[in-house]
Amino acid sequence: MIKVQIPLIFRRFVGEQSEIEMDAGSVRDVMLELEAAVPAFKNKLLDENGEIRRFLAVFVNGDNIINKQGAETKLEAGYEVALVPAAGGG
Repeated sequence: MIKVQIPLIFRRFVGEQSEIEMDAGSVRDVMLELEAAVPAFKNKLLDENGEIRRFLAVFVNGDNIINKQGAETKLEAGYEVALVPAAGGG
Protein backbone atom coordinates (compact mmCIF):
# COMPACT_ATOMS: atom_id res chain seq x y z
CA MET A 1 0.00 0.00 0.00
CA ILE A 2 1.01 3.59 -0.69
CA LYS A 3 0.45 6.26 1.98
CA VAL A 4 -0.82 9.57 0.60
CA GLN A 5 -0.43 12.60 2.86
CA ILE A 6 -3.44 14.88 2.47
CA PRO A 7 -2.77 18.60 3.02
CA LEU A 8 -4.94 20.47 5.49
CA ILE A 9 -6.69 22.45 2.73
CA PHE A 10 -7.99 19.19 1.15
CA ARG A 11 -8.87 17.28 4.33
CA ARG A 12 -12.45 18.51 4.39
CA PHE A 13 -13.02 16.43 1.24
CA VAL A 14 -11.78 13.21 2.89
CA GLY A 15 -13.45 13.32 6.30
CA GLU A 16 -10.54 15.25 7.86
CA GLN A 17 -8.12 12.37 7.27
CA SER A 18 -4.48 13.38 7.13
CA GLU A 19 -3.46 10.22 5.31
CA ILE A 20 -5.06 7.77 2.89
CA GLU A 21 -3.70 4.37 1.92
CA MET A 22 -4.14 2.95 -1.57
CA ASP A 23 -2.63 0.68 -4.16
CA ALA A 24 -1.04 2.64 -7.00
CA GLY A 25 1.78 1.99 -9.43
CA SER A 26 2.64 5.61 -10.21
CA VAL A 27 2.01 9.16 -9.05
CA ARG A 28 -0.46 9.57 -11.93
CA ASP A 29 -2.35 6.52 -10.63
CA VAL A 30 -2.59 8.17 -7.20
CA MET A 31 -4.07 11.33 -8.73
CA LEU A 32 -6.55 9.40 -10.87
CA GLU A 33 -7.59 7.24 -7.92
CA LEU A 34 -8.11 10.29 -5.69
CA GLU A 35 -10.16 12.06 -8.36
CA ALA A 36 -12.29 8.94 -8.89
CA ALA A 37 -12.82 8.24 -5.18
CA VAL A 38 -13.38 11.83 -4.05
CA PRO A 39 -15.62 13.83 -6.40
CA ALA A 40 -14.49 17.11 -4.83
CA PHE A 41 -10.95 16.43 -6.10
CA LYS A 42 -12.13 16.34 -9.73
CA ASN A 43 -10.17 18.98 -11.68
CA LYS A 44 -8.25 20.04 -8.55
CA LEU A 45 -5.32 17.66 -8.94
CA LEU A 46 -5.02 17.18 -12.70
CA ASP A 47 -5.59 19.71 -15.46
CA GLU A 48 -7.59 19.16 -18.65
CA ASN A 49 -4.54 17.47 -20.24
CA GLY A 50 -4.15 15.02 -17.37
CA GLU A 51 -1.07 16.77 -16.01
CA ILE A 52 -0.56 17.59 -12.34
CA ARG A 53 -1.70 21.14 -11.69
CA ARG A 54 1.10 23.69 -11.41
CA PHE A 55 0.04 24.85 -7.94
CA LEU A 56 0.54 21.35 -6.54
CA ALA A 57 3.96 19.95 -5.66
CA VAL A 58 4.18 16.20 -5.21
CA PHE A 59 6.86 14.43 -3.20
CA VAL A 60 7.63 10.72 -3.09
CA ASN A 61 9.53 9.69 0.02
CA GLY A 62 10.57 13.32 0.46
CA ASP A 63 11.82 13.84 -3.12
CA ASN A 64 10.04 16.22 -5.49
CA ILE A 65 8.78 14.30 -8.52
CA ILE A 66 10.16 17.09 -10.73
CA ASN A 67 13.56 15.53 -9.99
CA LYS A 68 12.25 12.08 -10.93
CA GLN A 69 9.89 11.03 -13.73
CA GLY A 70 7.12 13.50 -12.89
CA ALA A 71 3.64 11.96 -12.83
CA GLU A 72 5.09 8.72 -14.20
CA THR A 73 7.26 8.25 -11.10
CA LYS A 74 6.88 4.61 -10.09
CA LEU A 75 5.65 3.70 -6.63
CA GLU A 76 6.18 0.61 -4.51
CA ALA A 77 4.50 -0.69 -1.38
CA GLY A 78 5.49 1.38 1.63
CA TYR A 79 6.20 4.56 -0.34
CA GLU A 80 4.79 7.85 0.92
CA VAL A 81 3.34 10.47 -1.39
CA ALA A 82 2.86 14.01 -0.10
CA LEU A 83 0.66 16.55 -1.87
CA VAL A 84 1.80 20.10 -1.15
CA PRO A 85 -0.24 23.01 -2.52
CA ALA A 86 1.63 26.21 -3.26
CA ALA A 87 1.41 28.90 -0.64
CA GLY A 88 0.55 32.36 -1.87
CA GLY A 89 1.17 35.61 -0.19
CA GLY A 90 2.24 39.08 -0.74
